Amino acid sequence: MIKPLIAPLVAACVAGYAVADDFRGAVITCLSGMQTDEDWTACRMALFSRCPTQEAGAPEHVACLKKESAGWEKYLDNRNDALAGKLTDAAGLELGTLRGRWRGYVARKCATVAVAHPAAGESARLGCRISEIAGFAAELAYCQAGMSTEPYCVLKE
Repeated sequence: MIKPLIAPLVAACVAGYAVADDFRGAVITCLSGMQTDEDWTACRMALFSRCPTQEAGAPEHVACLKKESAGWEKYLDNRNDALAGKLTDAAGLELGTLRGRWRGYVARKCATVAVAHPAAGESARLGCRISEIAGFAAELAYCQAGMSTEPYCVLKE
């Protein structure tokens, strides 16, 4: 459940993306408004709703998650590109550095998740990756909405 005061701010921020990709925009809105474990459960269900019926680790499930991962990566790239021109030079550099480090972190983390869940294997790795990409996209939504105080999010005046 998205809290009433946060939802309109995030919805306004993702409106342009929601037109192009209603599904991912709705998931970002959900993630951006999370405040409880119950909220995370609902958002996680939404995030993986496009691959719900396949058994984890089955070839069909892996194929579905690969497709979703590629779509989320493109969504993140588009959000990053849209934000880049709005940041100060220093913040843009900071975001670029962060994103490079983040990619390595995600690769390591998700490889560990896959090893920890051998029955799911590649599905576990891809599910982790999708979650991380969506989380980063939510962070960029906060930034674009002017709600972040992170050093990578200093908007031009």
